[in-house]
Amino acid sequence: MTLHGGTAYAAAFDHVQAVDSATGDVTATIEPEGTAAAEDTGVTHDAGPPALVTTGGKPTLVTPFLVRQAGTGTQADHQAVEIAVSDADTAKVLWRLTLRLPEWGDDHACRSRPPPLAALRAG
Repeated sequence: MTLHGGTAYAAAFDHVQAVDSATGDVTATIEPEGTAAAEDTGVTHDAGPPALVTTGGKPTLVTPFLVRQAGTGTQADHQAVEIAVSDADTAKVLWRLTLRLPEWGDDHACRSRPPPLAALRAG
């Protein structure tokens, strides 16, 4: 869980809910555009909380989602990490970036999860 002002951002593998900490009401939901990998492949992974960073002087959430991308042509389906960057005050998604994982990311025998956000730097 990530706290910002009066909002708690609670993460699950396929979404993040913005919860008003005073009332308990869900005020917004952040979801990946792609299909969360655990929904269609049986992959289990830990959902980490979104990172709270400052970008251009504004509080911003950076949330990774493990997603499944459909292959095209001779390419097989594969896993990717979709990073949703949102305004921390409104939970509105500002932009997204999808990164295809190396071949090991499609090995369902390994435990898959989005990469740690410590590797990301906003500036």
